[in-house]
Amino acid sequence: MDIGLCPDGELSVVGKGADFHLLEVAALPDAPPLFTDRHLGEVRQGLPWWDSECAVLQSSTTGSA
Repeated sequence: MDIGLCPDGELSVVGKGADFHLLEVAALPDAPPLFTDRHLGEVRQGLPWWDSECAVLQSSTTGSA
């Protein structure tokens, strides 16, 4: 995976395999909310975090077991 960063950065990651998971996060709305009328602190309070409840809907892997 190659990622270009602005202004002058580049990140390359090489691996033998990867796992991908499709998650359903209860606190995540179906469509992005309008953030234009809220302050940053209010926006952050409404976002899910790493410890938010979620369910794994699908998983796949590119590596060998």
